[in-house]
Amino acid sequence: MPPESVDALVGIADQLMFVAKQNGKNAVNHETRNEAPALP
Repeated sequence: MPPESVDALVGIADQLMFVAKQNGKNAVNHETRNEAPALP
């Protein structure tokens, strides 16, 4: 599910950039947001 708005998307990107900066150089960071409904 995509973010609700452009502001929400920018907020998520900002948070992830902060985490990447804290982890230092030569590191790869990612986050998966799986908000799909669970299968029955």
